[in-house]
Amino acid sequence: MHAYVILSKGGAPAERSLLLNYTGGRFSTMRKSFLNGHFLVFFSSVIVLTAGMLSTIASGVLTSRGSPVDVPNVPIQSTKSLGLVSDITSLQTFLAASGYAAASASARNLTDPPFILGSWAVAQFVVPPPTGAGTNGTIIVPTTGIQTMSNCGPAFSQSATLANGQWTLQATWHSCTISLTTPAQGSEDLFGVEPVPSCTENQQQSPSFQPVLFWFLSGDTQGLSMTFCQPSGIAYNVLAEADLSTGLLTSVSVVDNNVAQNNFTGPPFNGQVLNGVYFGQTNDRFVNARSVAVQTALPDAIYRATRGFPGGLGAMIAQDNGADLTDLTNKTYTQFLSFAAQQSYFFDSVTTINSSQRNWELRLWVYPIAAHSFAAALVLIGLIAAWVHTMHMKARRNVYLSCDPSTMAATLSMTSESGFPRLLKAGDEDAAMGRSLKGLRFGISRRTWQVVAEGEEEGTLSFGIGSAGAGQTRDVRLSSLGSSMGTPTPGSTQTVFDAGDHQGLLAGAAPYGRRESHVDPFTTPGASRSHSLWLRIAQRSIQENDLVWPAWALPLPAIPASTIEDLLLRALRFPSLVCKYYDEIEIRDTFEGVIQRPWDSPMWLHLIRGRWLLLQLSDFTLELWDLDEVEYTHPAATFVGLEGFVNGVVHTEEVDGVEIILSTSLFRAYKFSPDLPFRKEMRAVQPALIPTDCFHGYSSVKARKGRLLAFAGSAGDPLRACIMYESTHRNVELAFGNQVFEYQRTLDICMREDVLFVARHRNMELYLSTDVKHALEISGTTDRGVSPFQSFSYPGEPLLHSPQFHSATPVYFNAPDGSVALAHFVDDEWQAIVVSPQLHSSNPKHRDYKIENVHSIGSAPGALYGTRTGENGYRCTALFGSCLTLHYGKPWDVQQSPAPGAGFSERGPNRSHTLVSWKIPDSEIDLPRPNCVAIDEAVGICIAGMGSGRIWIGDAVPGAKPKRFDLAPLPGRMPHPDPRWPLLPPSYFWDTFHPGPLSPSDPVDEVVPGWSTAVDHYWPWRNNPEAYGGILWFVEHFMGIPGPARSCLFRAKALFEKSGPFGLPILEEFVDVNGRIFRINTDTEWITVRRFVDGITIEDIIDCLKDNRVHQLTSHDEDWMSDYMAIYQHMHWYRIFRHPKS
Repeated sequence: MHAYVILSKGGAPAERSLLLNYTGGRFSTMRKSFLNGHFLVFFSSVIVLTAGMLSTIASGVLTSRGSPVDVPNVPIQSTKSLGLVSDITSLQTFLAASGYAAASASARNLTDPPFILGSWAVAQFVVPPPTGAGTNGTIIVPTTGIQTMSNCGPAFSQSATLANGQWTLQATWHSCTISLTTPAQGSEDLFGVEPVPSCTENQQQSPSFQPVLFWFLSGDTQGLSMTFCQPSGIAYNVLAEADLSTGLLTSVSVVDNNVAQNNFTGPPFNGQVLNGVYFGQTNDRFVNARSVAVQTALPDAIYRATRGFPGGLGAMIAQDNGADLTDLTNKTYTQFLSFAAQQSYFFDSVTTINSSQRNWELRLWVYPIAAHSFAAALVLIGLIAAWVHTMHMKARRNVYLSCDPSTMAATLSMTSESGFPRLLKAGDEDAAMGRSLKGLRFGISRRTWQVVAEGEEEGTLSFGIGSAGAGQTRDVRLSSLGSSMGTPTPGSTQTVFDAGDHQGLLAGAAPYGRRESHVDPFTTPGASRSHSLWLRIAQRSIQENDLVWPAWALPLPAIPASTIEDLLLRALRFPSLVCKYYDEIEIRDTFEGVIQRPWDSPMWLHLIRGRWLLLQLSDFTLELWDLDEVEYTHPAATFVGLEGFVNGVVHTEEVDGVEIILSTSLFRAYKFSPDLPFRKEMRAVQPALIPTDCFHGYSSVKARKGRLLAFAGSAGDPLRACIMYESTHRNVELAFGNQVFEYQRTLDICMREDVLFVARHRNMELYLSTDVKHALEISGTTDRGVSPFQSFSYPGEPLLHSPQFHSATPVYFNAPDGSVALAHFVDDEWQAIVVSPQLHSSNPKHRDYKIENVHSIGSAPGALYGTRTGENGYRCTALFGSCLTLHYGKPWDVQQSPAPGAGFSERGPNRSHTLVSWKIPDSEIDLPRPNCVAIDEAVGICIAGMGSGRIWIGDAVPGAKPKRFDLAPLPGRMPHPDPRWPLLPPSYFWDTFHPGPLSPSDPVDEVVPGWSTAVDHYWPWRNNPEAYGGILWFVEHFMGIPGPARSCLFRAKALFEKSGPFGLPILEEFVDVNGRIFRINTDTEWITVRRFVDGITIEDIIDCLKDNRVHQLTSHDEDWMSDYMAIYQHMHWYRIFRHPKS
């Protein structure tokens, strides 16, 4: 019936009206109706399905549960009463207690004996045997109990002195002092227990009631632990609860302390408990022997328990000043006192007392949440059903039917005078009928009550791509049917939609749909129709054509129609740029735009929303440029408060705009929230660069997820990667894994839902998000770190170069879910590393991540100055000394991959995957800025910053009207290669060292024949921390290690010999980097770096050079070339600007 509702509204395409089919089952109906936007049908199906499901799960609100049933006045026999036993002086009870304590300390998991629970000892009673329903019950008995407390604590001060084969131990505690001696036993551990009669408040007491001292001395570490204990006890009237099955106590609760007086609570004990260790000498040798046994067994039990601790007694004393040993002593002594109290302070006495018994029996319960949820669901279903019924009534009021369409004859009568049924043939399937009716829109005529195609009544149907001019043509399919069609109604403004495929429109044709009165549908009620139209086209194109779509342009309903149109037109023009052969690559002699800034000023740039360019200048000014402007004359906004050079940026799309977070080299991070319109969005705003927040101590921001920020440097340490919670500014360090060389930078971080991927120079490490979040929750003023659960090295290359994680893994890798892709440049090749889980598991630790493959994606030989990969990894841009290139990602056939750096034949395949190449004007005198390059892969805009102040803007799919710009001629001087290193050396290390003639006394400071430490004499700029090409620049940029660094020793023969392939010297030098020694060999071909074993000094190197044994010093690593681009740039600058003839 819903098809007739749609037809009555008019303008319905065939697939949503005539071809509508809701007979494929309940779930199929729900899916189709939701996709078609027929929400009344969808909710009707949901109601029926939900009501059926609820009827089957109604019994789930009931459950059987054990419920307590109390039985009062159950008489039982008590077999003990509070009072001293008659044979307490025989010490048999205390000997038994020491044996239990020893067994408990050794076994560690012994349960408390009957009628003892922790520090409680209660009078014994007869637990009735479990029978019937009482099997899982308990008995609650009013009785008397004693709570004993050991009151143990570590000594306030202690010392151990060894002299003449004797240990002298001294300790103080409160008012107690003690000194004792014991023979030394070599490396054997010593222990014991001693009475402490010297306490001020206990001097008048018998030794049996005085405090005692437990002492332990490690023979290996000579660590000492001395614990004082002052036992005490209190008698209470209690309620003791015992399990009927085991007879063991489950709980003891105090009623009061009004216990009847007896020989324990009164004289002679007066409520005190014996220390159980010292009793004084008697005439009975058996009693004396038991006393000695107790004194020996109790500390021995504690000592034996320490053997289970890693490292034994010595390690236990050393950890936290012996706190664990004190706790162990307190626990063992308490068990001893409780057992002794139960055996010594309750004598035999049989009485009958009333108790209560609690049995657990099964009862039927109703889940409150389930019952309320069930009732709420029924109410909700009723409300939705009432709403659906009401909306159905309103929708059917406007349905125009000439008869009840329940029969075939009635349906045929509704199309008897229409022409479009002749487009259909008997035997056509749904797909064939859909193709025949494609582009037609249908409705029910209010004049004839026939189902007709729009324009059929008026005879003015128009189909095809583009405008037909003043005279609109009828669709050839309908014109051939011979149906009766009149002339168009004068002044009609009926919308007639094109039938052609969307690619024709996106290639430059008129919009889908026009009005016969030539009214633009994008300006009639109007903008909403335009937006919904482009929204549908974009959704269909993205799904069918796998378009590269930017994350900033999602979700689609929030993006303006003009932006969607621009992105679609660009996306469908990109395939035309792909060329099969290398010599067919489009090479453009100029760019589509340029921004002119002061000389030597561009330092960093970044592109936002394919329209807004963030640019930092050498005076630390931050500028925002609008690339949609016709001319680039001045920035849209500026900010002059940055501290340091920008070294990281992340930006996220928020509801009210863009949030941008920048980090700088001086460990500052700034947050901006400007209102930035989308590309081609005609919205008048005045954006401002005003920081909304600032974070101190953080550098090199890499990623953001929610309110978590990932930094590669923090707390002033460029190697300390961390995750910071933006709201509280708490952070947790991403510590290095085991057996990982820690002296390496963090290059990029990818934050997924449950795993954090961290790319360092030599290793990739994986961290659990839950570990990070837990550490942030408990993090306080102290630093906390989390360790990776998996770490592995990179295949093939020992170090990674200029890596960048993709926000999403490109589909052309065919990687499983949960994979990540990391793009990087090695030599002249653009590669991607794909890391994939091998197992499916909800716990990331069990997924066994591995590097699936290393894909060669593109190649671009030349002096590389910077690369940027698009956020999704489909395209990248590379900045060279003479050109800027745009590449598309597509893995090579490994069999056909060119060798790294190899050239291309004249008609060879385009394995570089280059789409466009722009020649940089004046490249013979201008110089690109290192890493001053940006890209928006979906828009196709690439940007490069030059030392001359020119910011070149390349557009792979430019508009019809190019930007206007005039280039000012460049001055004769050269730009600075990198203003971050202001000092330019007068010579280079493979050209000349000392500009003057060498004297007969040379070489200076020769420590070994042919080797000199006079680096600063011959090479005065080499160790200057501001020198471009100096050793600090070399270590930080080429080796990827933060300074300080100093060249200490070099091969002096290079001053006199010309042994290189071009008659230039080969330099060898030893460099100290933060206490680690590296050997660097430099010639005109390449540079190699080796690291020596930790602990090697320059003096060790000199000694080995004297004996010609330097080759015996083992080096850790094969290679330390972490970033080739720095050397390429230095060689390019030197060759062109410093020494053209070299």
